[in-house]
Order: sequence, then C-alpha cells, then structure tokens
Amino acid sequence: MIIEYENSLDDVLYLNLYHYQHSPVFRTKRLLFRFALPVLAVLAWLALISMNPSGALSGLPLLVVAVVWIGFSPRLLQKNIRKQVLKLHMEGQIVNTVRRHRLSLTPEAITDKTETGKARTLWKDIGRIVTTKRHVFIYTSDDMAHIIPKNSFPDDTKCREFVEAAKRYYGKATT
Repeated sequence: MIIEYENSLDDVLYLNLYHYQHSPVFRTKRLLFRFALPVLAVLAWLALISMNPSGALSGLPLLVVAVVWIGFSPRLLQKNIRKQVLKLHMEGQIVNTVRRHRLSLTPEAITDKTETGKARTLWKDIGRIVTTKRHVFIYTSDDMAHIIPKNSFPDDTKCREFVEAAKRYYGKATT
C-alpha cells in the first residue's frame, strides 16, 4: 500500500502539540509548569497572613497572578512549542519532514522516500500508530513519527484501509 503526501510546517506543529499533550513524560512537566507558580503564590500569601493577619488584602495580587497563570499557561506553552518548531525549521533541522513523501507499507516494513533519500523501518521497530482528527502518526521512536495528513487520502475509506493495514502489519510484527 502506498500513499503520497506533503507535510507542511503546520503538520509538524500539530505532531509536536499532540505529543506534548499526550506524552506521559510531558504530563508531569505540564502540571509543574501550570501549578508550581500558583502554589508558590498561595504559600507566599499564607506567609504574609501569618506575619500580619490584618494584611491579608495586601497579598491579593499574588492570588490574582496565580489564577491568571492557571488560565493562560497552556496558551503560553503552545506558543513556546510553535516558536521552537519555527526555530527548528529556520535552522534546517526539520527540512526532511517538511517536504513530499512517498510512504509504502509492506508486511515487513514501512518505507519513506523523499527527494533526498529513503528510510526503511521494520514494523517491530515501530513504537505505536496514532490516529487523530487530522493525521495518522506512525511513531518510529518516542518522539519522532511519520506525519500523514488525512486529507492526503482520496476519502475516509482509503484512510481507514491504510491505518488498518499498518496496524495489522504492526500487530503481526510485535506479537
């Protein structure tokens, strides 16, 4: 089975955002980033109250910062991921991803051909296969994946057949 597609910078960004939102490793980092500052702000406010109970209102700005941070930190993280992806692109580090691909699936391996080369990965070396609303990700490592836009398929049936074939080959290789 063969699919030809072209990845855009948005596709790479989508993979990075997906990975950041679903990776167990990044889950802890996300929670720390989102809640460490508010917890410190509340502790500082409690310390102010313990030193001067009548000055509870003076620490109110700390609580406001904590609440605002909880609300806006996810957007800040997404903005940072976008910035990192753009930087990688500008440095030429993702040039082999943002281009035309010809991906073929056989029972033995998945092969990705581009104008600059060819990469073959055995199914037993695939990490997992993920389907989102817009993409199919075939992970070749913990944080790298073939990014296949669903709009590259002529219709939903062809996309489903592709994913089923990939999962079938992957399943046979890992059992």
